[in-house]
Amino acid sequence: MWERRTDLAAESVDLAKKQKNFLEKEGVLLRERFRGGFPITEVEIVESAAANAIGKPVGRYVTMEVRQLRDRFSTAVEILGEELRSLLPRDVKSVLVLGLGNGELTADAIGPLAVGHILPTRHLRDIPFPAALSVCGTEVVGKTGIEAAEQAAALTKTLGAEVVILIDALAALAAERLCTTVQLSDSGLTPGSGVGNHRMALNRETLGVPVIAVGVPTVVESGSLVMDLLEEAGAPLPRRDTLRQGFFVTPKDIDITVAQLSRLIGWSVNAAVLGLSAEESAALLG
Repeated sequence: MWERRTDLAAESVDLAKKQKNFLEKEGVLLRERFRGGFPITEVEIVESAAANAIGKPVGRYVTMEVRQLRDRFSTAVEILGEELRSLLPRDVKSVLVLGLGNGELTADAIGPLAVGHILPTRHLRDIPFPAALSVCGTEVVGKTGIEAAEQAAALTKTLGAEVVILIDALAALAAERLCTTVQLSDSGLTPGSGVGNHRMALNRETLGVPVIAVGVPTVVESGSLVMDLLEEAGAPLPRRDTLRQGFFVTPKDIDITVAQLSRLIGWSVNAAVLGLSAEESAALLG
């Protein structure tokens, strides 16, 4: 039987409710709000039984919709930065930011590109910032032969990082989520899980420090897209196990949106960790 894949907790909750009649009172808290005109959905998984039913680790997941950014980019940076700051431990002095993915593959380049929009301060002295920010990027296993978790663990220990922020591309169930949603979580992540390529998990247990994950869905599995379109049209649905697997769809303007969203995430990290506005990030980084 074909299993629908998603990295988004909000979608996983909806899917669990449909397939398993899972209720919020059974260990999942769901909150919806607006900030600056941006819809925000917060999912908090508080019990292991709920985590098993939903397929996501215990933790807090904040999903912010970021459509039509052109005229509200600075506002989005400020709000996303504040939401990210709320997940960070207090009084952190050393932050390691890792961009996961393959910079040569556009749909997987969010992480590497976002790192380029973060202001590194670890090598500076006597700077007017509240924290020393250490920035490093990682490549996918297929290119380096080294697990991302192994690189992250080594860097965390060597640099003495107190918290790790991971940035990665995600997979979604619904096409309308593609490049329009940013998910933040304090549960870490498992690279490649959304596309069926499970790697070693990067979380507090494996790295030894709090791990905050930031991700944008850039692909949706073709079978999921077909099922959604047929369901919307009221057409008969095929058996899920007859759908061709392993094909993923991405928007036609993926290069433009990835460039914009990587800047949004990078500048939001600057806002969360260093207190920089979008205008200050632009001035310092160009």
